[in-house]
Amino acid sequence: SVGLSLNDTLGAVMALSNAGMRMSTIGTSMRQVLIGLENPSHKLTMLLEKQGMTVDDLNIKNLGFIKALENLNKVI
Repeated sequence: SVGLSLNDTLGAVMALSNAGMRMSTIGTSMRQVLIGLENPSHKLTMLLEKQGMTVDDLNIKNLGFIKALENLNKVI
C-alpha cells in the first residue's frame, strides 16, 4: 500500500478521464506512476538530486498524493 486515499485515487482517475484518457489506460498508467513513486529508479533519484530533492520528496504516505505529484512535476 502506497498510502493513497480513495478520494485521491478517484480524483486522479476523474482528472485523467476528463483529459480524454481511456479507463483501461488510466489503471495501467496510475499503477506505473505509483510503482515509480514507491521505488524510484536511479535516473529519477539523480534528477531529484539535481533539484536538491530526495526520494522522501515523493513519499505519498508522508506528503499526500497531490504534493508528491507536484514534486515529481518539478523534476520531469
